[in-house]
Amino acid sequence: MEETKSRFRRICVFCGSSSGNKTTYHDAALQLAHQLVERRIDLVYGGGSVGLMGLISQAVHDGGRHVLGIIPKSLALREITGESIGEVITVSTMHQRKAEMGRQADAFIALPGGYGTFEELLEVITWSQLGIHAKPVGLLNVNGFYDSLLTFIDKAVDEGFVSSTARRIIVSASTAPQLLQLLEEYVPKHDDFVSKMVWDDITDAPTSEGDSCFREREIENPCKALSFLSSTFPSRHHLHFPPFSRLRFHSFPAFSFKPNTSSSSLFFPPKSPDHPSFPSATETLETDIHEKLLYLDSLGIDFLTLINRHPPLLSAALSAVRSVVDYMTTPPINFSLPDFRRLVSMCPELLTSPLTSHTIPVITFLLREVGVDGVFDLRQALRRRPRLLACSVDCQLRPTLYFLQRIGILDPHKHTYLLSCSVEHKLLPRIDYFQKLGFSRRSATTMFRRFPQLFNYSITENYEPKLNYLMGEMGRDVREILEFPQYFSFSLENRIKPRHQACAAKGVRFPLPVMLKTNEAGFRDTLEVHYVLNDSEELKE
Repeated sequence: MEETKSRFRRICVFCGSSSGNKTTYHDAALQLAHQLVERRIDLVYGGGSVGLMGLISQAVHDGGRHVLGIIPKSLALREITGESIGEVITVSTMHQRKAEMGRQADAFIALPGGYGTFEELLEVITWSQLGIHAKPVGLLNVNGFYDSLLTFIDKAVDEGFVSSTARRIIVSASTAPQLLQLLEEYVPKHDDFVSKMVWDDITDAPTSEGDSCFREREIENPCKALSFLSSTFPSRHHLHFPPFSRLRFHSFPAFSFKPNTSSSSLFFPPKSPDHPSFPSATETLETDIHEKLLYLDSLGIDFLTLINRHPPLLSAALSAVRSVVDYMTTPPINFSLPDFRRLVSMCPELLTSPLTSHTIPVITFLLREVGVDGVFDLRQALRRRPRLLACSVDCQLRPTLYFLQRIGILDPHKHTYLLSCSVEHKLLPRIDYFQKLGFSRRSATTMFRRFPQLFNYSITENYEPKLNYLMGEMGRDVREILEFPQYFSFSLENRIKPRHQACAAKGVRFPLPVMLKTNEAGFRDTLEVHYVLNDSEELKE
């Protein structure tokens, strides 16, 4: 494939977790993916592995480009089935998802989708109108899908609710090559509503004393300190302001890990002249928080987000935090700084876990008892499941290891992601579920031994709908999954249904592995061969 140089490094694609009712939407998503690969553009998307999201992310990933998914924790089970694609960042809220997608991308494209796609699209258009960004926004108007929306916007222009210049924010085309070419040529032509609202700058100083973001506060304990910091600095949910680690404080002192001894501290207001010269408990706490904030910010770690997710970080000693950082980012562990930031974002407890009594024992357990082969494989295991670092060896990791070995999984170093799972609340209920379907205990455990990833899938979001389709629409015996438990790793919407419907249309019935494991071209070829053979046999009869 011939590569074309683009002005964009990453494009954010908004699209649905459904595939739609027409194959043209499927084809348009693949065409866009191929165009991104051809132009050497990486993908930012909503993080799901189902619907059009799963289709385009898999195609871009298969083409050798980087794929970054941003997904809220609450949607992970619904929108991710099987293995996640590329790099996935988990956030707490939908607001954080949109803000992070916006920060990561150089342009935006909306494929056909539902309410979520519409909302994301209109929000980035609004951001552009307000001057928050000047990134191109494109509609892939497949089969006129967005014609009604464009007509509606034109109506808003005619009625005086949208300016004619703001209407120019939206670029649309019916095919991916046309749309990308228009985006490459895009030059902002609208007037910013607020020209100084930009991604990396703070707005001007407060206009009144009551609006001051540095007004004096009393800080008596960590809870109050947390409240103080949360209200002193803008929330990351507020889209006018990026996370703290991206802010540029022009009046900020040079990064140093010494306490700020200037007469006016940015974070904590000066004390009255008659205040005792020796530090109080409050001052000590304030200084420690100040130093931790500076230190973590210098590493690119968002302190405010972490303390909201893991408040004990507020009272953790800076020396302990530094020890953890040094241990994880220097030989022999030697995580890169981006990898370490990702570990902390997914497992903030790492920064407050005692190094000698918790973190090092976890590392030692993985290497010695689980049999992880060397530091490289150790880093791979922790990248895949950072939560391992928050688990107790005695109360969580070792009991799960013994359970896996007891049911016959004798290579746990290949399945370290399971060690953070609760035997009582996650592993056993999945085995019990298949027993309730009529499988013997031995048959059920054999299935999990053959395909341990099966423990990771949701009963309600994965097992049940796929079994219902297998026994209902496909008319197959449930016992087929005993020989092919990998069935649950395939997307119902993107693989199982389309393949079964194609077989049904030709009057062909394949074993599950043949139907699902072969690539698309191989499946089509096999389907045609069997269809011709069936026709020949019918003619002979």
